[in-house]
Amino acid sequence: GALPAGLGASLAGTVRGAADGEGVGRITVEAHRRTRDGLVVVGSAATQQDGSYVVAGLYPGDYLLRFSAEGYEEVWYPSAPGDAGAQPVTGRAREVTAGLDATIVGLPASITGVVDVGDVSTPVPVRVQARAVWRGEGEEPLVVEAVSDDAGGYVLSGLEAPGTYELTFAAEGYRPTTITERVTGGQARFATTVGLGAATGQISGTVTDGSGPVGGVTVTTTVDGTEVVVGTPTVGAVGTFVLPSLPTPGTYVLEFTREGFTPRTVVVDLAAGQSRTDVAVQMRGGAGTVSGRLVDTTGRGLGGATVSVGGGPTAVTATTLTTGTVGAFTVAGLTPGVYTLTFTLPGYAPQSVPVDLTSGTTLPLTVTLRPSLGTVEGRVLRDGAGVAGVEVVATDGLRTWTATSTAVAGRPTGYYALAQLPTGTFTVTVSQAGRVVETAVVRVTAGGTVSQDLTLPGAG
Repeated sequence: GALPAGLGASLAGTVRGAADGEGVGRITVEAHRRTRDGLVVVGSAATQQDGSYVVAGLYPGDYLLRFSAEGYEEVWYPSAPGDAGAQPVTGRAREVTAGLDATIVGLPASITGVVDVGDVSTPVPVRVQARAVWRGEGEEPLVVEAVSDDAGGYVLSGLEAPGTYELTFAAEGYRPTTITERVTGGQARFATTVGLGAATGQISGTVTDGSGPVGGVTVTTTVDGTEVVVGTPTVGAVGTFVLPSLPTPGTYVLEFTREGFTPRTVVVDLAAGQSRTDVAVQMRGGAGTVSGRLVDTTGRGLGGATVSVGGGPTAVTATTLTTGTVGAFTVAGLTPGVYTLTFTLPGYAPQSVPVDLTSGTTLPLTVTLRPSLGTVEGRVLRDGAGVAGVEVVATDGLRTWTATSTAVAGRPTGYYALAQLPTGTFTVTVSQAGRVVETAVVRVTAGGTVSQDLTLPGAG
């Protein structure tokens, strides 16, 4: 058996990795003694994090030291692959025989991980480079590279170990990111997920009227829900605009407005880290100008509607604003004369208004659009009481709409509503056990609401 540590011999040293020369922890150190029956383990220890070890409590005598661990090639002191080439070391009572250092070779390691580039429509290949940090200046660099797959996964294999690596992640349009990972011998290490942030981009260009640059134009867009406004200068670089530091990738809707000119809307797509410097916008301006606002029957502005101008030598269109003063519009560059403005928007009946521009201008217009769809509503009743959970069907012979009677707060029990119906005549029915038990014919008008109760047979 072993002697108490204070009385017996002790063997001490440090185990270092062959790759980087750093101390290696968790290596098993065994002290073997030769006997008539062969080698016998008489003492052992494990290396600390810095690679140091002490095998204590040994009887004085000669020993062979074996160093081993999973993921490492076995080595016998000082550097033999087996006990036949090992050099004996002598332990002396109450003494520490120090300096019994060894170098151990790790099996190749690998690092597996995932790179997150955010929500993208197409996969973004990311270049992953692992650089051995222990290679000093003047030494040949040790670099292993990989490219992420469509899911962002990557594998760096065949890494010398143990050792520390600097991992750099780079992709076109994204800011490079670097992390540090250490691998032990033979380790299949899973690295933490790395997020790549896209570099910012910008949109710039020039606004003209077809013959020269136009200053004083307001350029508006939205960034993360916040309105961003810039203007084109009236001196110096007249007509130019720059929208800097835009998050990418993204789609931006740019609105160009100036009094006396027809507003323009331009959609610009930016890839990751992309900058667009070639946006050319031509605005129509001139003496003949008409402006105003398009609203619904409640006075709410209607954005995104098309304004068509008839009566001129060429077709002219504009779009009502969707930001700022929603529903506002301006049509400029019209020669003096009489025109017809037609406003169209899905879900609303078109509206046309005459405009007299013989003097070149007119007072601002307010144009109201009325819904082009209607509603049928009512209650499903039995013996005068509302019934919930009954399917109501409306058809015009070509298409079918359905609703279910409800029992919710704020509405009488049995209430149903069939909304967004086009104008025309509809047959409204309710069924029981697959058989129609009540039918009504109703006429739907644009923007109108038809009330129609439906009665189920009595319970008896």
